[in-house]
Amino acid sequence: MTSHGGADCYGRPGKLETDMANDFAASLAWLSRARNRRVIVGITLGTLPIIVAFVMMRRHWTSVPYGDEWWTPGTQIVAFFQGPLSISDLWSQHNESRKLFPRLYYLTLTWLSGRWEVKDAMLSMFALACAASFALYHLLRRTTSFALEGRLLAWALLNSLLFCPDQYVNFLWGIQLEPLIPGTLLLFAMLANLSSIQFRFKVIITAALALIATYSFANGMSLWLLAIPIQWPPQTGEARPRFKAAARWYAAYGLTAALSVGLYFFRYSRPRQHPGFVISYHEAGSLGAFVLRWIGGLFAERSADAFLLGLLVVTAFLGLGWLALKSSWRDRDWKTIYPWLVLGAYGLISGAVTAAGRLGFGPNAAIAPRYSPITVVCYIAVAGLALSIYSKLSTQKKTLSRAAIFYTGAAAGILAITWLNAFNRQLIVLKETREERKRLALAIQWIPAIPDNPELKLGKVPPATIVDKARSLSQRDLLRPQFVSEPLINQVRREPPSADSSSGVLQTAFFNDCGKLFVTGTARVPNQRGKPDCVVVGYVTGDHQLTPFAVFRPKFEQRERKERFRADAAPPDGFAVSIDASNLPKGALVLRAWNIDMAEQNAFALAGSVNVQNGSDGPF
Repeated sequence: MTSHGGADCYGRPGKLETDMANDFAASLAWLSRARNRRVIVGITLGTLPIIVAFVMMRRHWTSVPYGDEWWTPGTQIVAFFQGPLSISDLWSQHNESRKLFPRLYYLTLTWLSGRWEVKDAMLSMFALACAASFALYHLLRRTTSFALEGRLLAWALLNSLLFCPDQYVNFLWGIQLEPLIPGTLLLFAMLANLSSIQFRFKVIITAALALIATYSFANGMSLWLLAIPIQWPPQTGEARPRFKAAARWYAAYGLTAALSVGLYFFRYSRPRQHPGFVISYHEAGSLGAFVLRWIGGLFAERSADAFLLGLLVVTAFLGLGWLALKSSWRDRDWKTIYPWLVLGAYGLISGAVTAAGRLGFGPNAAIAPRYSPITVVCYIAVAGLALSIYSKLSTQKKTLSRAAIFYTGAAAGILAITWLNAFNRQLIVLKETREERKRLALAIQWIPAIPDNPELKLGKVPPATIVDKARSLSQRDLLRPQFVSEPLINQVRREPPSADSSSGVLQTAFFNDCGKLFVTGTARVPNQRGKPDCVVVGYVTGDHQLTPFAVFRPKFEQRERKERFRADAAPPDGFAVSIDASNLPKGALVLRAWNIDMAEQNAFALAGSVNVQNGSDGPF
């Protein structure tokens, strides 16, 4: 009798073991083929940039709105849940943009989830970037003749640009999905144009994508020109398109574009905090230099390096574009170069508009990381053109000249070096960004106790704006991070009772050379290992009350540890931090502190007190 799951009564292998052995042998046979191994390598290299970017985002993200997020979508979320939310709230300008569709998306997301969690927007941006990667792969399918393994390697190259290190910090800022929207929609519009669907459907699809892009980010208006539906010349055996029918659809497309752009500028006003547009041939040199720095800033840190790199990228695009146009003129195959030329035009147009609007801020404004979702398109366009040309040469069985091989190798070497340098640099930037956002999140959590906390300035908007919106959102439990509980606030507003050192000690506090209050001590949660979540410091007032003025995570700041403590002298439960105490009143003050267990919403008194003199001749 034979068993299905193992050996039979005579010790012979059963059916399951035989099937497993056959499957294993088949797998080995599949892997023994060189082509299949190359496919696996291609898939690995193609997905690696995506995985690394996701890990970087996941490791460094923080639940706290930052910068312009307090205006969009913060203002609209408050209006939606407290009422009334008007059409003007959705239609209003944010700098130069009318972010109608992103605002609708943010409101829907907040309504469905019951909270304003900026990590949701970060995940959305990452998903949008993955959608752009998906579109790039299919553009490679339609513009190159590579086999699967070759196409995967080409896709890996484009992904290394799309998910390049300078994008990592943008994945930590949810509203950066907005500048990514037009470029991603342009990719899908070009896929529609390259498809074999009927012309009227191309018109409908490209017009819808251009409309969404226009009311997502300012440069999205360029899609009305760049994503214009194309009726390609008929191939042999195909019926010739009817000109009148196409003309009617083009007229409808043009009318829709005119209405969309016209409504965009209806009651449009230049943002008061921004300089005027610079459109003058006298400033042509400055505008051109700004565009080059804007492009080169994707990988370069200094303005001079960005200018040089931008010059190389633009030169490569123009040179490859000329070669591609010559080749397509000979073989009449325009589809293979169409998307890459359009992407390059999108990048250059966006750069020119940015230069005209931001030149007044100075040349260094060009290399701000927030432009990366747009500038990366320029690099993708260059890489796509190079791949398209190489594919044509391979099909025609032509070999590259020595000069072409040299320039290709040099470009690959420059890209690899700049990519690795940018990666190492971004590791530091990400760590600093995470630390800054955590400090901001802590300050927001403690707004009910410390509404004038100077750390709120880390939000890059007026602290009063953060306080007002945070309180409005917290009334409906929408804000993340959440405010600390009212009982905990009441507890830390009392002067800490006399305590032993089981919870830690406030040891020293004095103003250092940088004008900040330098505080040292120890802090621990009784009967637990490790440090508490934070320490609240305040000054003693009458009736045994305490006015908190600062909150910080207990740690040794790297600079303070290096300058004041030996490595073996720093206690494991100690802290040494410099805090901005500009909200501390003048005069002689007695400082006391609590350490906080956020999970239990409980406070433990630190032993000790420190007298400080915040005099009129001091830094404050």
